[in-house]
Order: sequence, then structure tokens, then C-alpha cells
Amino acid sequence: MKKIGLRISLITFLIILISVSSFAKILMQPYLQALTDSSAVVMIECDSESPVIVEFADIEQKLSKTSQTRFAIKTENRRITYLHRVLLSNLEADSKYKYRAIHGNDTSQWKQFRTFPGKSSDYIFAAMGDNRSGPQIFGNITKKIKMHHPLFLLCLGDLSFDSKYSTWKEDFFISNNLDLISEVPFYNAIGNHEGWEKNTRAFQQAFDLNTPEGNLPYYSFECGDVYFLVLSSLHPLKEGSEQFEYAKKSILSTNKKWKIAALHHPPYSCGGHKSSKAVQEISTKLFEPNKFDIILSGHSHFYQHNFLNGVRYIITGGGGSPLAEPSYCEFTIKSEKDYHYLIFEVTHSRITMKAINLYGKVIEEIQLNK
Repeated sequence: MKKIGLRISLITFLIILISVSSFAKILMQPYLQALTDSSAVVMIECDSESPVIVEFADIEQKLSKTSQTRFAIKTENRRITYLHRVLLSNLEADSKYKYRAIHGNDTSQWKQFRTFPGKSSDYIFAAMGDNRSGPQIFGNITKKIKMHHPLFLLCLGDLSFDSKYSTWKEDFFISNNLDLISEVPFYNAIGNHEGWEKNTRAFQQAFDLNTPEGNLPYYSFECGDVYFLVLSSLHPLKEGSEQFEYAKKSILSTNKKWKIAALHHPPYSCGGHKSSKAVQEISTKLFEPNKFDIILSGHSHFYQHNFLNGVRYIITGGGGSPLAEPSYCEFTIKSEKDYHYLIFEVTHSRITMKAINLYGKVIEEIQLNK
């Protein structure tokens, strides 16, 4: 009788498991992060931990493959949801792929993306910061960014007014932005509003996919001739700190001709919020000696171009948050109170940056040559 009871219990469990899997739902359009020349991470929010399958194919060769959930992280919400990480690997450099997610009986739309170039190549990327509290303006900006066909988007923090699940959905995961980041992966520096909280860690993924605990608020990556260093101005930056030592080691390991750093708090800000002494210190000790070309930041809600000791410090805080009044310091080249985004055109010998407002006006254009 015990064996019969055990068998019935097992059958019941399997029926429940199959039922739960069948009715599992994808809650949001999947989006992309951690793109390289040979891999990409698809992020899928679902209502269960049961594995998500991602089907993907080279658009040119039409070779279909599948990959599934590496791990999932819970969100902090009354109704718990799960952000699944699915790694697409062994991709070809500078190639177009299409993908879709399958979870139970639920299937997402087909979307596509392009991998990083494996060597020196021309490409476009976009940058913007401080979209929190302004979803309508932010939606217009992301719609315009997509028209430039960037390879990726770099966000400079304050993606959400706070770390609540509902705020993330209202401020950042709006339809126009999902339409963008489902095909254009985003990399983000952590802002003081969303903080390094549970939902931030669930919604964003750096490059360590070995364990959920490996998701760090700072990282680096390379694309073509450019090295990118994304740091957290919410975590210690002093010499000897884990983040400083990571940055130092990472910088010394690259041989790229262009170097760009990104973080939320600006080392130099004229008007708006104050300059960050902590970021000034790491700039003096690492960015300037290692000849960084551009330091991108947000936090102050305007556009500003400051130039000190051979480094261009760009504040791009006009992504939708209430605007602030900029001013001029002795090292300020341009200040503008306007909603805007940045478009970078990268070639082997030149980087051209344009700050563009909502009406298509170029606020400033900068050309760097090497």
C-alpha cells in the first residue's frame, strides 16, 4: 500500500509540475545585455523558475540553435517574478541574429541584434542618463535613439526613481524602451535613485554568468578599437578599494587606442549637483595618467562638456528627469539645459560625438582624432 501511495504521489507531483510549466508566462518582452563579439545575454522576466528556452538563428545562414536558463534571480515585489539569464554563445563577430524566448506555452516575438565587431570596425553607440520620473520624455528619446541604429546603449544611472518593482516598470521598462533594448543591448552605471538593491541586481546583468552572486556593479568591455570601463560611484572608489584595484588591473590589460569610462556621479559639475570628490580622485589617479579620452556621467540634469588635463568630461543627464540649471566654470566648454541623448560614431581613426535634443538639434559636436 505504501508503494501504491508513493506512486500516486509521484504521479500527482509530475502532473502539477507539467501543469505549472504549461501555464508559465513571459511577463515582459525579453531584452539584451552583456553583448560581445561572440555572445549575448537574453534577459526574460517570467512568473516561474522553470527554465526558459531561447531559440536563435544566424539571419544570413539561418542555422537555428537553442539555449536555456543559466540561472534566474527573484525580484522584490508582492508578486514574486524571476529574471532568467540565457547565454547565447559561439556567435560570429559582426553578424546579425534573431531570437525568441519560449516558456511553457508562451512564446515571445522574434527580435534581432548584431554582435560586436571582432576587430577594428566602424560602428555607432548611444548614451543617455537620468530618465527616472520622466517616462514620456524618455520614451521619445529611446524612439529617436533607435532611428540611429546603434550597436548598444550606455545608460548613466537613475533609470528608476527608486528600487521598487512598480517604479522600474513605470520609469524604465516602458514600451518604447523595450522596443529598443530588445534589439539594442544596454549597459548601465548604477544611479543613486535605483541603488544597488535587489531589483537592480535582478534587472541588470554584467558579464559574470557563473553564479547570481557574481553580478557586480562595475565591469569593463571592449568593442572594436574602444575600451569601456563602467564603474559604480555608489561603491568605494578610493585607492586600495576592490573597485579601484579592479579598474587599475582592467585598464592595464587593454591595448585599445580609445578609452571611455562611465559612472553616475560627475567628477566635475558646474551647476546642478555638486562635483564628486571620490570620482575626482580616481580620475586623477587612473583616468588622466592612462589617457582616457572621455568620462561619461549623469546625475546633474543637463548637458555639459568640461575639459581638464587632456580628458573630456561629459555630463548627459537629460534623459527625462526634471531639468536643472547649468552654469560655467573655467574648464567648461559647453552647458545646455535641454533634454537630449548622445550618439557616438566610431572609426579606426576618429570618434565623433553628437549631443542631440528632442527636436533633432545638435547641441554640440565633438571630434576626437588619433
